Amino acid sequence: MSWSKVGGLMPNKAIDQNGVLVIPNVRPEDGGTYECYGYGMFSMDTDRATLRVSAQQVKPTVRIEPTFQTVNEFETAEFRCVTTGRPAPTVEWRRGTGSMNPSAVVSGGFLRIQAALRSDEAQYFCKASNVAGTTEVKTILYVKSDIKVIVRQVAIIAPIGSTEQLICYIDDNSVRPTLIWSRNGGLPPGSAQVNGVLTLKNIQPSFAGSYVCTAITPNGDKETGTTTLTVRPEIETTLPTATVTPDRTTITQGTTGTIRCNVTGTPQPKITWSKSREQLTTRHQVEGEMLRITNAQVEDHGVYICRAENTAGIGQDWATVEVERRAKPKLDIYPAISQTIKTGEIALFHCRVMGGEPPPTVTWSRAGGETMVSTIDTMENGVIMFKGVTEEEAGDYICTATNEMGSVTATATLIIQRPPRIVLSPSKKVFAVIGQRVSLECTGEGGPIPTVQWKYERAPDSGHVPKQVEGALSQGSVTLTLNAVSKSDSGNYYCTANNVAGSVTETVQLEVQESDQPSMETGVTIRGPKQRTVKEGETVTIECDTTGIQNAVVRWRKRDGLVPPNHLVRGVTLTIPNFQIVYSGEYICSASSPVKNYETSVFIIVTVTPSLTISPAIVETKAGGTVQLRCQPQGTGPFIIEWLKVDGVLNPFATQTRYGLLEIRQVTAADTGRYRCLATGRSGSADGFAIVYVTGKEHPIELYPLKDLRNSEVWA
Repeated sequence: MSWSKVGGLMPNKAIDQNGVLVIPNVRPEDGGTYECYGYGMFSMDTDRATLRVSAQQVKPTVRIEPTFQTVNEFETAEFRCVTTGRPAPTVEWRRGTGSMNPSAVVSGGFLRIQAALRSDEAQYFCKASNVAGTTEVKTILYVKSDIKVIVRQVAIIAPIGSTEQLICYIDDNSVRPTLIWSRNGGLPPGSAQVNGVLTLKNIQPSFAGSYVCTAITPNGDKETGTTTLTVRPEIETTLPTATVTPDRTTITQGTTGTIRCNVTGTPQPKITWSKSREQLTTRHQVEGEMLRITNAQVEDHGVYICRAENTAGIGQDWATVEVERRAKPKLDIYPAISQTIKTGEIALFHCRVMGGEPPPTVTWSRAGGETMVSTIDTMENGVIMFKGVTEEEAGDYICTATNEMGSVTATATLIIQRPPRIVLSPSKKVFAVIGQRVSLECTGEGGPIPTVQWKYERAPDSGHVPKQVEGALSQGSVTLTLNAVSKSDSGNYYCTANNVAGSVTETVQLEVQESDQPSMETGVTIRGPKQRTVKEGETVTIECDTTGIQNAVVRWRKRDGLVPPNHLVRGVTLTIPNFQIVYSGEYICSASSPVKNYETSVFIIVTVTPSLTISPAIVETKAGGTVQLRCQPQGTGPFIIEWLKVDGVLNPFATQTRYGLLEIRQVTAADTGRYRCLATGRSGSADGFAIVYVTGKEHPIELYPLKDLRNSEVWA
């Protein structure tokens, strides 16, 4: 194979390798027609290719249409990137800062964002690239949302010489606007404003007039709100007085305490709270005349001073606050959290209180709600003693320490060494027919739980000497399964159980017979549904129906575990009192006859009655403030949560979420009362209550007309 140039010479730099022609650093004079010759032993052939070399490569140019764009929130935003260049450039879009909206679509130079959000407001760049270079141009997307300016007081009357604050904000927490107060003729001298709060000090008659709060969003949207200031003529001033009540109080550690400063004076004095020789912390909340100490700690004790000041002078008073130390209990189990003894011996656990204020009370109980047997003594010093123990005392014992701050628990385990005992299922004598699947279960009981293992003899071929086969070691229970048994599987199967207290072996005799006629037995069933739902603490009774099975031997077991220690079996009935969550699972009834083995099962699931936590339980706030109540259910969910006002109507502007949060803004005295949270789930319902107190004078309220489309009336 070889190449040549038609009507000219091959470029000096051309490389011809077995039919592949490479021309590096191509130039215009390299253009033309190139011919490939192929020679074989008996024939030849040719083909041609034409190379055109552009005289000039052009760097891309880019423009974006439109150059910028403003859309309302949830509208579609679209930009088009128009490019030129030789060769044709490739186009890429990117966002200046932050991540591109995952729903944005880039195709054919277009950038499209459907249902734009405020978070999509940003600079966007279109980049065009080819071999001649790269060009990038930016555009800006603005996303608007409707905002509403709220002025805290739409009319203010202030005496001469007093201080007032004009407060405005917007109703959309997702937008961070610039808030600016203004007045025709300019703001009064000495005024100061920060984040929508305009402070006017030493008010004079010239301060009267209309004040406008303007909110400007980052994308340039503007809204306004107005308030009017009226200045009263100068009145006679009186020296302020301050009285703190109570003058001495004790707060429990971790709780909330409140002291109040009652002041008099003309004009109305300004109140300032401080602590002697220390600074107030984030746990100290000042709301006008009230000082609230939340989550009080020992270091919060001391003297708190209320200072009342007006143009006539200063008055002050103080109160002493003590914090009563409180702490949750701390426990330790002595001598160890687990002890192992033999039957007839003595043991004790000492539940030692290592901390807690006030001193906690200590009680012992048995895990799972089981009753204490007569050989157990509990003493006031936290000691539980076991004397002359039998197998009944084995298990977990729970020490609970309780004081005003809550309860903590610690668990001690008593292990009683007792020789192992074997329970065989389905029986010691098992009959099967050729081809049947046989399962032999060996359960070891004892203290501690023994290891169990199957052993049997098996001849590899007819006439060979049998060899002993050992199964795997297992803790507590092991099942040997023989698939499609034959006559050679007949024989003895040995289960051995071992623990530190001894060893025991039981034998199962398997007899495999030929099937002469089909069995007339109907099998085993459990009466009732295959899945049951019960409440914690109920008594559960399960009955196994073996009608039609000759000489049935019935045994009960639990899949992947042991039947609860407090169970009782009578005939074909299993009874489990005080059923707990840990007992949930699949319970299996095994029935065996000389002909066949049968099994069936039932699933038992425990539901927990829901309970509620209300936070906070008591709220005290001033008119115009915001109240938040949180309702947190515990139990088997999901839950439907609803807030109601007891003996009243819930504020129509209150909002509540499906997660249990109730929020009431701009509260008034009408919002004082008792509130009920109702949580309903699959396992029942529960309710809880909170109390709200609204104090102080209410500010004038701005009324916004709302049109009810159902009856065309106007509401305020």
